[in-house]
Amino acid sequence: MHQEIITLSQERNVTLTAMIQDVGGEFRGVSQRPAVLVIPGGGYQFCSDREADPVAFPYLKAGYQAFILRYSVGEDAAWPRPLEDYEEAMEYILET
Repeated sequence: MHQEIITLSQERNVTLTAMIQDVGGEFRGVSQRPAVLVIPGGGYQFCSDREADPVAFPYLKAGYQAFILRYSVGEDAAWPRPLEDYEEAMEYILET
Protein backbone atom coordinates (compact mmCIF):
# COMPACT_ATOMS: atom_id res chain seq x y z
CA MET A 1 0.00 0.00 0.00
CA HIS A 2 1.15 3.50 -0.83
CA GLN A 3 0.00 6.40 1.36
CA GLU A 4 0.16 10.02 0.27
CA ILE A 5 -1.17 13.22 1.84
CA ILE A 6 -2.41 15.71 -0.75
CA THR A 7 -2.87 19.32 0.34
CA LEU A 8 -6.07 20.73 -1.15
CA SER A 9 -5.86 24.07 0.71
CA GLN A 10 -2.77 25.05 2.66
CA GLU A 11 -4.38 28.18 4.14
CA ARG A 12 -7.34 26.20 5.58
CA ASN A 13 -5.31 23.03 6.32
CA VAL A 14 -7.49 20.85 4.06
CA THR A 15 -5.88 17.52 3.18
CA LEU A 16 -6.79 14.32 1.41
CA THR A 17 -4.98 11.19 2.60
CA ALA A 18 -4.83 8.62 -0.18
CA MET A 19 -4.25 4.97 0.73
CA ILE A 20 -3.64 3.23 -2.58
CA GLN A 21 -3.20 -0.51 -3.06
CA ASP A 22 -1.71 -2.24 -6.06
CA VAL A 23 -4.10 -3.76 -8.57
CA GLY A 24 -3.60 -7.51 -8.46
CA GLY A 25 -4.76 -10.57 -6.59
CA GLU A 26 -8.55 -10.72 -6.90
CA PHE A 27 -8.34 -7.60 -9.03
CA ARG A 28 -6.05 -9.12 -11.66
CA GLY A 29 -7.14 -7.89 -15.08
CA VAL A 30 -8.96 -4.92 -13.55
CA SER A 31 -7.39 -1.51 -14.07
CA GLN A 32 -8.93 0.12 -10.99
CA ARG A 33 -10.13 -0.94 -7.55
CA PRO A 34 -13.33 0.42 -6.00
CA ALA A 35 -12.77 3.41 -3.71
CA VAL A 36 -14.31 5.00 -0.64
CA LEU A 37 -14.07 8.58 0.63
CA VAL A 38 -14.11 8.81 4.43
CA ILE A 39 -15.27 12.15 5.83
CA PRO A 40 -14.72 12.12 9.61
CA GLY A 41 -17.30 13.83 11.80
CA GLY A 42 -16.65 16.65 14.23
CA GLY A 43 -19.41 19.19 13.78
CA TYR A 44 -17.19 21.40 11.60
CA GLN A 45 -15.11 22.13 14.73
CA PHE A 46 -12.57 19.32 14.17
CA CYS A 47 -12.11 16.09 12.19
CA SER A 48 -12.38 13.11 14.52
CA ASP A 49 -9.33 10.82 14.36
CA ARG A 50 -11.42 7.88 15.57
CA GLU A 51 -13.68 8.32 12.54
CA ALA A 52 -10.80 8.46 10.04
CA ASP A 53 -8.25 5.61 9.90
CA PRO A 54 -10.39 3.14 11.90
CA VAL A 55 -13.16 3.58 9.31
CA ALA A 56 -10.79 3.40 6.31
CA PHE A 57 -8.88 0.26 7.38
CA PRO A 58 -11.77 -2.24 6.98
CA TYR A 59 -12.34 -0.91 3.46
CA LEU A 60 -8.64 -1.36 2.67
CA LYS A 61 -8.85 -4.92 3.98
CA ALA A 62 -11.86 -5.52 1.71
CA GLY A 63 -9.83 -4.39 -1.33
CA TYR A 64 -10.93 -0.78 -1.69
CA GLN A 65 -8.75 2.26 -2.23
CA ALA A 66 -9.38 4.58 0.73
CA PHE A 67 -9.28 8.35 0.92
CA ILE A 68 -9.72 10.45 4.07
CA LEU A 69 -10.78 14.08 3.73
CA ARG A 70 -9.80 16.47 6.48
CA TYR A 71 -12.03 19.39 5.51
CA SER A 72 -12.27 23.03 6.64
CA VAL A 73 -13.06 23.33 10.36
CA GLY A 74 -13.47 26.05 12.99
CA GLU A 75 -13.40 29.59 11.63
CA ASP A 76 -12.57 28.23 8.16
CA ALA A 77 -15.76 26.14 8.01
CA ALA A 78 -18.06 28.93 6.80
CA TRP A 79 -20.60 27.54 4.35
CA PRO A 80 -20.00 26.37 1.62
CA ARG A 81 -16.27 25.70 2.20
CA PRO A 82 -16.66 22.14 3.59
CA LEU A 83 -18.83 21.24 0.61
CA GLU A 84 -16.28 22.75 -1.76
CA ASP A 85 -13.56 20.72 0.00
CA TYR A 86 -15.59 17.57 -0.66
CA GLU A 87 -16.10 18.49 -4.31
CA GLU A 88 -12.39 19.16 -4.80
CA ALA A 89 -11.52 15.83 -3.14
CA MET A 90 -13.95 13.94 -5.39
CA GLU A 91 -12.53 15.63 -8.50
CA TYR A 92 -9.03 14.58 -7.45
CA ILE A 93 -10.13 10.98 -6.80
CA LEU A 94 -12.00 10.69 -10.09
CA GLU A 95 -9.04 12.09 -12.05
CA THR A 96 -6.54 9.77 -10.39
